[in-house]
Amino acid sequence: MGFALAAFSHSPVAAQAQNDDVLNRQGVWGGGYSRGRSEKISLELHVIRDVGQLEIDFRGWEPVKFANCQYVFDASVTGDFDLLLNGSHGTPEECPVDFSVGFKRTGPDAAELTFTNASFLDNAELSAGLRPLRDADRRASVEGLDVLGVATGMAQDAVEASLEKTGYAPMPDWTQVVQARDESWSLETRSYVRQQDGDEWGDVFTVQYSPNVKGEENGNRAALISRNWKIPEDQNVSELTLVRALKDKYGPILSMGEDRAWDRNGENLTTYDDRRQRCAEGSLQQLPFSISFRESSLRSGANPYCGPTADIRIQTGINSGIATGLNVFVMDPDEIWDGFWRTWSAGEYAKLKQLFDSVSGATGAAPEL
Repeated sequence: MGFALAAFSHSPVAAQAQNDDVLNRQGVWGGGYSRGRSEKISLELHVIRDVGQLEIDFRGWEPVKFANCQYVFDASVTGDFDLLLNGSHGTPEECPVDFSVGFKRTGPDAAELTFTNASFLDNAELSAGLRPLRDADRRASVEGLDVLGVATGMAQDAVEASLEKTGYAPMPDWTQVVQARDESWSLETRSYVRQQDGDEWGDVFTVQYSPNVKGEENGNRAALISRNWKIPEDQNVSELTLVRALKDKYGPILSMGEDRAWDRNGENLTTYDDRRQRCAEGSLQQLPFSISFRESSLRSGANPYCGPTADIRIQTGINSGIATGLNVFVMDPDEIWDGFWRTWSAGEYAKLKQLFDSVSGATGAAPEL
């Protein structure tokens, strides 16, 4: 079988299948079992790019009994992973060796490990806590989900060309760059303005772009979009007119106010009960994000089992019914998901690769004592 794989290694179809197989392994996976009251085993698998780590914690689990074991492996191979015991972690003298592990994806967030030459377990079911976004995972598009023609996922060049056409100018002084301590990635937020009167900002557009990660091809895309518009008095836009325009563009509201939400299929969610049912959470964690504006900041989380959201606020004059301000904030969970994995895994990969190189390079014979 190894010869057959090598013979077809230059086939685009075979290469794509191998790439898909490697991508399907990526993530942080966990699981465990209990037997009676006294036997427990827990497993945590990390696979990032071409290296992996498996931790197994035995608590009275026969025949190993008690041990805390960490293994590393080359994750770029086809077939089973050949595990290397990390002799500097846990209780290596109690850990089983000379066994291999096979990985099979059994669902979007589920996988099965199969053990060869292991006396303690034949197989184990794992759930993903964090994993990369694949093309097959992407949400359905939502027609009309943009702000003045700017939508999440648009390339930075296209965003800025669109904003320029609608009269916005960049604000270089308010460009913000967040960078990892190890400089493995950076994240940029840019602001644009129009209708500026002296120091007064009339209409501010803010975009947070997808991260730049070292060693990757980076096409900066719009991940978070915000518009903060102080509506000029001479426009005389009534609140009712604005509400109707928002409904025509974004569809029905989510319960009350002007917020909108969609499920993964691109359908409007109109009640919080509807949202809870159609965005039911699974094993994947909520994905944190933050963005800073001129006078405020926002920290929140994205549910990878739900679709995009549009948080919308209308300000009105006292007892006038005239709209004086409009705030729109669009969040795309797929962009947050993709960006979070890429930034988190960049730092984790460096540590895991260093560990793998150290363990796999420890080939010297025992010294004379």
